[in-house]
Amino acid sequence: MAECTEAGTIGNDFAAGELTTLVDPIGFISKVENTQKSTGGTEVESDQNMAERIYLAPSSYSTAGPDDAYEYWVKDSNPFIGDVKITSPTPGLVDIRFVMTDGTVPDDTTIAAVTAAVNQRGKRPLTDQVQVKRPEIEEYEIDVTYYINTSDSNAATAIQAQAETAVEDYKLWQASKVGRDINPDELIARLNDAGAKRAEVRAPAFRVIGETAKAQCTGVNIIYGGLEND
Repeated sequence: MAECTEAGTIGNDFAAGELTTLVDPIGFISKVENTQKSTGGTEVESDQNMAERIYLAPSSYSTAGPDDAYEYWVKDSNPFIGDVKITSPTPGLVDIRFVMTDGTVPDDTTIAAVTAAVNQRGKRPLTDQVQVKRPEIEEYEIDVTYYINTSDSNAATAIQAQAETAVEDYKLWQASKVGRDINPDELIARLNDAGAKRAEVRAPAFRVIGETAKAQCTGVNIIYGGLEND
């Protein structure tokens, strides 16, 4: 197995065939290359993620029968894993869905690693059948116009920048939890906190999504509508 010489995500996402340099020479080997996309590198685990694992740690003394025990072992396998949803659609079947801390869905390598982690002897109850899958994707678009108070005209440029950031933060908030309904009220609240007077949200509309699905934004149209009287 090859390992990046630098810690973190810097070694991720190199396509098959891009990595061709052999750092440690091996006898009778003249050429090397990666056969699949490089994955698995993570940055230092966030304080929030570590705090969640500490909270769940007592559950690890059980086999992974309770849902929070399964959640602990999933997060313990990779510090870059964010929200985890454990369900049991039928007796004896454990369904595990999760997203990464940046709101993306896991790749095949991460799913395989989590599957191996939760199926280790001493973790999985003998009668449990465990499946690890990506969340289903519920696509949505953002189409919004916001306005700024005339009294805030001196800060209009800064507020516009903050509004752009608010939309990006909303996208991450929406994508970072499995089963989170698509909620435009959260977008309005974030734009107001950024300094907007009001916001007209044409999309998304409120939508309930399944408990094993996640929202994913496919497009953004954010318009500054100008100044309005207070």
